[in-house]
Amino acid sequence: MTIRYSKKAFRRDLILGSVFLIFGIFFIAEEPDNVIRYGFLVVSLLHLISGLYQLKMPYLKLENGKITKGGLISKSIPLSEVVRIRKFAGDYTLYTSDKKLKINSELVNKTELNRLDELMRSIDVPLDETPPKDYKHS
Repeated sequence: MTIRYSKKAFRRDLILGSVFLIFGIFFIAEEPDNVIRYGFLVVSLLHLISGLYQLKMPYLKLENGKITKGGLISKSIPLSEVVRIRKFAGDYTLYTSDKKLKINSELVNKTELNRLDELMRSIDVPLDETPPKDYKHS
């Protein structure tokens, strides 16, 4: 089972990459001798690469009893070692005896958010849900 990145995160990285690229080209054209101006191009490339990665690769992958969170440095946790799951503000944190894996729900594709909720509830460990705070308006 795979859970994809949200389109919002993908678009954000592509827009930021494009904006930094435009600024980088403008500043390099104005002052080509200033090395610091090339930082815009580096940041632009990082955002564009991140956006393309999010387009091609899944955010979460569940296979062989192991959940893997994608990214520059991927993290894996065997589901059999999960001792506790905490849900706070829509994000899930899976705990083992020595590791933790945080799943950011804003990076999950909205159409697959229900599948993520079902997956977390299917794991046979306690699920700590922090209830929304009740504000009293006067």
